[in-house]
Amino acid sequence: MKIKHKLTPILICAVTLVAASVVKTYALDPSQLQLNKNLLQNLKPAWPITCKNIDKLIDKRLANFEEKETNHYENYIKLKDRLSEKITRWKNLGYNVSDLEDDLKNLEEKIDKFYTDYNAFRNKLEELKNFTCASTVEDYKTKLAEAKALLKPIKADAAEIRKYYQTTIRPDILALKNQVITGED
Repeated sequence: MKIKHKLTPILICAVTLVAASVVKTYALDPSQLQLNKNLLQNLKPAWPITCKNIDKLIDKRLANFEEKETNHYENYIKLKDRLSEKITRWKNLGYNVSDLEDDLKNLEEKIDKFYTDYNAFRNKLEELKNFTCASTVEDYKTKLAEAKALLKPIKADAAEIRKYYQTTIRPDILALKNQVITGED
């Protein structure tokens, strides 16, 4: 038994040395290295193949943004409508809603800014969709970077609307509870 245990590591080393000597290694054969470099240089870039898929990806991205835009649009319209209805109702009850009327105007401006930024982004994505496969990858990447740069203000606008509601409109609504109704009798 002790002989088998002593022979096992020796056999493993011998098999490994034989296998290593049979296999051609590229590190020791400079002609093979040069062949691989030439092969890499002669390969055509994958841009024409990926260029065909870009239209599908942009369509998918546009559909995703259209869905999100629809959700934002519905939410902002609901917010604006509900706030204007509440202002009218509270005004008829005799509350002083001048602050809320100003807040509503500011909110509408912020929503309009959101939609102008969004339309600029969507137009830039449409430009990318019309990008031809004859163009270079670098041109496409610069156009894509421009589109991504237009996405940042959209996110900032949405966050600003949310923050404006939470920090300005909501406290003004809560301040109405402390008002004494001045009924016009």
